[in-house]
Amino acid sequence: MTPTSGVAAGSCRVCQKAGARNGKLPNKYCDATSCVQVGVDEGHIAHAGKRQRAQSPAAWSSPVSMPDTWQLLEIKGIFDCRLCKLDSKDNIAQENGLISEEEMVASVEYLVLGHFKREERDEYGVRAMAWLSPADFDSSSTVSKQEVDAKLDEWETLSARVRKEARRLQREGATER
Repeated sequence: MTPTSGVAAGSCRVCQKAGARNGKLPNKYCDATSCVQVGVDEGHIAHAGKRQRAQSPAAWSSPVSMPDTWQLLEIKGIFDCRLCKLDSKDNIAQENGLISEEEMVASVEYLVLGHFKREERDEYGVRAMAWLSPADFDSSSTVSKQEVDAKLDEWETLSARVRKEARRLQREGATER
């Protein structure tokens, strides 16, 4: 459908529905995906979708590496492990598994749910999830090495049990895809 110019103010330029709120007069569009796309294509709508707001790292939906200013006060749980910072390897080397054990050890990070102090004046801290390297546990943590080791052992035991149970269920055909 082609946009029409002789529509009432506040009506969609494409489908003529009342209450169009995207774009600026006289080029208004309703919320229908096809109408918004016409507005974007014609340059009347600069950005389709919600505006992005700046958030603190603790409010991000996906965990990030622990910021340098943060300090780990308490470990609530460990949920995952990843290898990262493989800058010395290109994509082909990584995809073909051409990574030495030393490189893996140097690049490991753990996904930690914890209580963090964000900066010196932060009295209460924040509960957040972040990726921590073994060095982060040592250099920016008030948690003892024994507690870190105990939490890592607990996570290793649980994750091995979960993987084993998932494989058993898969073999039995109990999981649905």
